[in-house]
Amino acid sequence: MSTNIFTPGYILKHPNDFIGPQIASVIIQGVQLGVIGNQVMRYLSTWRSGGKKEPAFVKWTVIVTLVIMMRRLTVLLEIILLDRFQTCLNFRRIYIMTVYEFGNWMGLTAAPVQAFFIRRCWVVFGKKPYILFPLIAFLIGNIVTLILTIHYLFTFNRVAFIINPPKHLPYFCKSYNEIFVRIVGLTSEPVVLFYAFAACLDVCVTSIMMFYLTRARSQALSRTTNAMIRRLMFSIWEAALPPAVCATVAMVVYLTRNSHDYWIVFLQGILGKLYVISLFAVLNARSKIKANTFETGIITKDVPGTITTTDVSSGDTNKVDKKKNSILSSIRFARTRSTAPDVKITMMTEIDSEKEMSTDDSTRDSSTKGADAV
Repeated sequence: MSTNIFTPGYILKHPNDFIGPQIASVIIQGVQLGVIGNQVMRYLSTWRSGGKKEPAFVKWTVIVTLVIMMRRLTVLLEIILLDRFQTCLNFRRIYIMTVYEFGNWMGLTAAPVQAFFIRRCWVVFGKKPYILFPLIAFLIGNIVTLILTIHYLFTFNRVAFIINPPKHLPYFCKSYNEIFVRIVGLTSEPVVLFYAFAACLDVCVTSIMMFYLTRARSQALSRTTNAMIRRLMFSIWEAALPPAVCATVAMVVYLTRNSHDYWIVFLQGILGKLYVISLFAVLNARSKIKANTFETGIITKDVPGTITTTDVSSGDTNKVDKKKNSILSSIRFARTRSTAPDVKITMMTEIDSEKEMSTDDSTRDSSTKGADAV
């Protein structure tokens, strides 16, 4: 489709397809900004009590994400203020026609948040390389294609484009396409691959988290553990699912509608802030679940042969000593889970294969080792 339809005159004749998405994006982003502000205040309110235990990786993720988000907000405010002047408004019109999706910080906003969730999945499966490497490959591919797209938008000849418009919007670069054919083996533009990498990474991270919690829930033997896992699963659906769905829809809309309207701009605008919301939803949910866990009580195992049951609210501790010569066959599912709310879960079940314990205390199931921030 010719780029003549993206002239200012045609845009004014079809406001629903071009002006509408931008106005809707501003409204939704305003709501998202209010949600992010509330989440940041909640997180900072617990920083003094839990900040000393926060890993450096989490602290830097929060700082970098906020800096990038505020930088993007500053760019939007500059555009709004500059549009007050007629001369700058004319440059803005040329900017709309020639630099499609220029200045979009969504990719940089998503990168630290995606790295945060990749680390979660890596810790969940015992720091296995076969989990880490594919996710890192998706993240690197996402960043590389974003850099190629930005480089192309900065270097293409705008004057030649205005005089002799191509058949497609300026998102396609023949030289970059040849590079991808030789290296990747795909005949796709960097922008298309950027959406594909982002969608695949989000879907993989969400699926890994849900798979682990579903498996942990099937092997949990106490009500406390089941309740905790249910809260974790709900927090994952609340935090990780919206960005994954939005990235997938953005890829589909770009492939089908990017030469017809500006609705891809709407999806890109809200996607970046969805990543920020998911990050702080995870951090705030972690503190809440940790507090609820220590209020209900924790059952831990201190030394071999001794099970210690601790009631946190009352402080009572009962120890049941087992015979040293008893032969125990242990069926143990002990895996450290660094989930979306950043909670460790260790479930341990011991079954006496030689004889049944005579007292009720000896048949008590050990449920959790506690909620401990990584």
